Amino acid sequence: DDGTITPRQDPKVRAKIITDKFTMENDDLTCWNPTDARKIWCFGPDQQGPNCVVDVSKGVQYLNEIKDSVVAGFQWAANEGVLCEENMRGVRINIQRRGIAR
Repeated sequence: DDGTITPRQDPKVRAKIITDKFTMENDDLTCWNPTDARKIWCFGPDQQGPNCVVDVSKGVQYLNEIKDSVVAGFQWAANEGVLCEENMRGVRINIQRRGIAR
């Protein structure tokens, strides 16, 4: 929210900031590793904000083919809210290893 981390930053610089800030805590839910921090697909709502989608998968084929659809759906959900039309705050969505049907 304070503009320290932006979507336009170099992924390596952004990863350094995120890992420095969020690896000191012992809570597994808020801990970031450098690999995950470099693989942020987007922030939301409105391409900025406290929510993000992170690709934590390893070696999944064709994942980039659905990236635009995932980002668009995430932007809509982050802006409109999941249940009560309220913006999401502080949500990290991980894209896990799953096969994509062809």
